Amino acid sequence: GPLRFSMRLRYKPFVWGEDSVVETRVITLDKGSQLNRIDIVYENLSQSATMVSGIVLHDTDSVMEYSATAGYAAYAEPIDSLNGRIYVGMACHKGVVEAAPRYFGEEERAERGAEGHLLMQYAYKPGEVLTYYAGAGWSKWGFETPEDWFVYMRYYADMIANPMQVSFK
Repeated sequence: GPLRFSMRLRYKPFVWGEDSVVETRVITLDKGSQLNRIDIVYENLSQSATMVSGIVLHDTDSVMEYSATAGYAAYAEPIDSLNGRIYVGMACHKGVVEAAPRYFGEEERAERGAEGHLLMQYAYKPGEVLTYYAGAGWSKWGFETPEDWFVYMRYYADMIANPMQVSFK
C-alpha cells in the first residue's frame, strides 16, 4: 500500500464571538505509525483561543498516563476478555498548556454514557497551524500491556519534540 495517506477537510463557517471562523484540517497517516498527524487552521479568527483535543473515558478505574510537559496523553480501555484492550493516545510537541482528565457529573455521565474526557489543552494564536497526533493501539497487535502503549506514546512525543536533523557537507 501507500507510504502516506492524507485528506483535507474544510468545515462550514461557525460563529466564535464576532468572527465567522472556518476550520480546515489535514489528516495524515504514515505507514508504520499508530498516530495520525492532524494539522488544524482556523481562518478569520481574530484573537487567541484555548483549544482542546480529548479522549472519551469509559471507566473511572481505567489506566491512563499524561504529561503537558512531555506533550502526550494516553489511555487504556478496560480489558475485554474476548476482544482484548484498546489503547488511545495523543501527542503534541508545542503549545500544550495542560493535560488532565475531566470527569462528568452524575447527570452528564448518564446523558453521555461516559465518565469524562482525558484532555490536552492548547494555546492557539490566529494564523498558526495547530499540529497534534492522535491514534490507537490494540492488545492483540503490538501492545500487550498498557505500559507498552505508554512507552510508545512517550517515545512518540519525544520524537516529534526532537525531530531527526540531517545535514550534508
